Amino acid sequence: MPKPRVIFDTNVVVSASFWQGSPFGCLSAWAEGRCEAAELVFPTHRATGATTDHDDEKILEAALAAEADYIVSGDKKHLLVLKEYEGIPILSPGEFLRRLEKR
Repeated sequence: MPKPRVIFDTNVVVSASFWQGSPFGCLSAWAEGRCEAAELVFPTHRATGATTDHDDEKILEAALAAEADYIVSGDKKHLLVLKEYEGIPILSPGEFLRRLEKR
């Protein structure tokens, strides 16, 4: 089974930098090669109005450009409530790790 392509929201990366827990586990999985390696993408589609926080639109746009399998975020107010964007599941760090373990 191919490694999943994942977009980690900034809050996951920042949390992992300072605390243990699920966000740290997500970045550890990436560092161990269990997720696709970092790749620079250039969004061609805009996610204008997809969420009430316009700063989060760039996460959705990057996920589309990367053809991501998952968006991982801790943003309960703006991203996790969407549950998915254009067919890409939006998961909490804990849920992502559970799915990764099942692969």
